[in-house]
Amino acid sequence: MSKIDVHHHVYSTAYASDRELRQSIVVKTAILSHTYPGPTVKKDPHEAAALARELNMFSVKVRDLNPEHYGFFASIPSPAETELCLAEIRYALDELHADGVVFMTRLGDDNHYLGHADFISVWQELNARRAVVFTHTTSAVGFTQVNASPPLPMMDYPHESARAAMDLILSDRLRLHASSKI
Repeated sequence: MSKIDVHHHVYSTAYASDRELRQSIVVKTAILSHTYPGPTVKKDPHEAAALARELNMFSVKVRDLNPEHYGFFASIPSPAETELCLAEIRYALDELHADGVVFMTRLGDDNHYLGHADFISVWQELNARRAVVFTHTTSAVGFTQVNASPPLPMMDYPHESARAAMDLILSDRLRLHASSKI
């Protein structure tokens, strides 16, 4: 049975070895997305929006070269920048035909989880479009690794994912925006 890999990071156009790997583990399709920190690495909101667009245009090129084997989750500016975020959601889903969007589990200067009230209009847009929302875990605020081994993603990402999920549940985002798929 062929599989779909929904956590496939975008790095470069050198996908020859990627194809071999996908075939060896029976993955027919890979859904590309950025890794942490994504567009929010840029502190200026307009620079972050430009980086999101650049990542999306790159992902479209990879997808269009081999559409039966690649899709992508669109990179989106922080929902803390509502208008820039909504503009890229609309462009990515309407014009680029992205398979969904990707957000970090926490965003903005205040490190709000995705269920925060500041992001309601973004959830309303995603819900109206029945959009797929892929969340990528970040490190917890204030987390200090006590030991260099095991790596941080192994140590804290499961906990951070659980905190983000609880935030979405307790904030009622999942119930109120049930048409979006997380």
